Amino acid sequence: MNTTTNSSQTSNKWLKHASQKLSSVGIESADLDALILLEYCLGMDRAKILAEPDLQLSPRQTKVLNELLSRRVKFEPIAYITKKSEFYGRSFFVSRDVLIPRPESEAFIDLLGSINLGNLTSSIDVGCGSGCLGISAKLSFPKLSVELTDNSKVALKVARLNAQILSANVEIYYSDLMKNKPGPRDIVLANLPYVPDAYPLSPTLEYEPSNALRGGKDGLELYRKLWAQIGQQKSKYVMCESLDQQHPDLCSLAKSYGYKLVEQLSLVQLFVCEN
Repeated sequence: MNTTTNSSQTSNKWLKHASQKLSSVGIESADLDALILLEYCLGMDRAKILAEPDLQLSPRQTKVLNELLSRRVKFEPIAYITKKSEFYGRSFFVSRDVLIPRPESEAFIDLLGSINLGNLTSSIDVGCGSGCLGISAKLSFPKLSVELTDNSKVALKVARLNAQILSANVEIYYSDLMKNKPGPRDIVLANLPYVPDAYPLSPTLEYEPSNALRGGKDGLELYRKLWAQIGQQKSKYVMCESLDQQHPDLCSLAKSYGYKLVEQLSLVQLFVCEN
């Protein structure tokens, strides 16, 4: 897609052009996205960019910017273009092999902070993807031992890289949910695929890995499998993220294994073992 000529121009002119292009296809965050692309390409802080509106772009920079813009115009997520996403105040590396961390998932860490950890020491992030949950848990609560598992080897590579970048002392390994290392943990964090198979996706979501989004006919297929494992192991606390309309079914599922809902924040539910 030819978004503009590759001749040199000022940063301010390119920002206006990019914002108009993005707005024309219905991207609501057009101004911010254009600025993020410029930041990423130039390797400059946005405050400096905005303070120098007449900053001259080289023909090479303009060419690269237009290539990035072409990708965003086709609704490719900004996080995949820049290869990073913010989560709980930290920057995580992301690729198209993992879901982009969501602000609503930060509720996991907030709920973790609401638990009286006391003698609770072990936790596991099941289906870790980028590792944002488990790594954030470890960095926020250093005394907690944290395991991260996934059944995607490419996702595990991303999680390991993030653990290295953020200096998080966590254990990361391949597993079918909790099957490969059975046994109770004090706390289970589970943000599993929960989008029903027939549920329509936005153009942006179409870029994300389907196997990390789709959770079967009603979206709870993997949660049923996980709860069956938890029911045999009896972990103390379990946190799950799902759609609002799935919460009653998830509560019933948890109850059938001896757990009750104690708190809900955003899309995340916190269950405790009653036995």
